[in-house]
Amino acid sequence: MQFLLATLNSKYIHTNLAIRIFYQLNKNKENIHWKEFTINEDADGIVSYCTAYDVIAFSCYIWNITQTLAVAKKIKTKNPSIKILLGGPEVSYEYQNVIALPYIDFIIQGEGEIPLQAFFQSYPNVEEVPALIYKTDDNKIIENKVAAQIPLDALAEIMPYSDDDKKSLKTKVLYIETSRGCPYKCEFCLASL
Repeated sequence: MQFLLATLNSKYIHTNLAIRIFYQLNKNKENIHWKEFTINEDADGIVSYCTAYDVIAFSCYIWNITQTLAVAKKIKTKNPSIKILLGGPEVSYEYQNVIALPYIDFIIQGEGEIPLQAFFQSYPNVEEVPALIYKTDDNKIIENKVAAQIPLDALAEIMPYSDDDKKSLKTKVLYIETSRGCPYKCEFCLASL
């Protein structure tokens, strides 16, 4: 079973912090890989790369959700046995329409570190994976219990860029996380969730 952590960045110079952290937390497993694409790349080329994997986990944001869903649909058309997992802010809260799509198999709701580790360890038995939303064979939507938040000190020693080619990083925007979420609970703001 081969897993791919992937995303479609808005530009080549951008990096995705989430898939790098997830990879660092799980890289002791030989069957987990990661790859970044951009929203401007040829979708068929992305699909061709992705079809070498059994499960593809896409990191979804407002700038890539349309292209990610289009790629997911093409992947499923080319090989219906590949499973598509989505995570990220764009699918965590209003996920009902997305999980209903026939080419989406799983969504991780909220923070992904703990659920993704559990998913990798237990797949294909996902009934106990926290914060996982999935469809049964008869298309019933199941929402597993919400995951505990990862203690941020568990990430203190993670260096997300340690597996990147150092020369390529010189021309890219590197993101760091100094806090998570927002301490305020403004009703109009997605960050309060």
